[in-house]
Amino acid sequence: MWPIALACGSAPAETIVPPAPRVVTVDVGEGRWCGLAADAKVHCSAWPNAMLDPEPLPGTFVELAVGLHHVVGLRSDGRLAAWGYAEREERTSVPKGVFLDVAAGARHGCAAATGGVRCWGDDTYGQLQAPSERLMAMDADLWRTCGLDEQGSVRCWGLGPALPLGETGGFVEVAVAGTATCALQIDGQVVCDGVASPSWDGALQVEGGAAPGGGWRFCARFAEAARCWGPGGIDPVEGPGGLLDLTVGAESACGVAAAGSVVCWHGGTFSGRPLPRP
Repeated sequence: MWPIALACGSAPAETIVPPAPRVVTVDVGEGRWCGLAADAKVHCSAWPNAMLDPEPLPGTFVELAVGLHHVVGLRSDGRLAAWGYAEREERTSVPKGVFLDVAAGARHGCAAATGGVRCWGDDTYGQLQAPSERLMAMDADLWRTCGLDEQGSVRCWGLGPALPLGETGGFVEVAVAGTATCALQIDGQVVCDGVASPSWDGALQVEGGAAPGGGWRFCARFAEAARCWGPGGIDPVEGPGGLLDLTVGAESACGVAAAGSVVCWHGGTFSGRPLPRP
């Protein structure tokens, strides 16, 4: 809704600006973030030069996945919707059906259903070659997707190893950055492949992200702060504490504050440009 100017007689015009949406979950891509508000509607914000139309689609959603230049949303009825830059296949060839989970990479997407995972878009590195088993809690980065099987083991496809953490089960979340993988155990420990595992205890969430030209990292959400690390070691820049959700993209790490606002920070290879509110 655009601001509305009201005038009555000779009284000066008053500009009424609607309040910013209270975001409850967020995902970030290259130069933009999209979040779900408390009313399950989509709100996106992009830098002026980002190749994404920031106008949200109508309707209600339960999950969003932001790729390089596209966004995939899982509607409340389980159907998929995609929008973004131009008529690329990652937004025009989304499958029909009812799904439970969704993930988006650079130029591909994957959605999980009770019968397995379906992927679409670019298949240069085998991004569409998902395993036939049922997976959940999927995460995707540039050319790679991972998910958890029913035993909590990590299964991946695309560029990188298929079993990065072996047959070890008991994971509750997985994150991808480039060809590296990190997974969160139920006790709050983070275990990684392709990058050193951090020694912190009590992680609530783990996320990863990489830029096409290089540079990648993982971040973990704790009650008191958000901490990031990568191939260069521990990031000296910490994110704020008290976050309700966390996401890591090509250029920024962002989180949802308790008040429902989206806050972003940077370090190392991240540019640190602030993302405006919608």
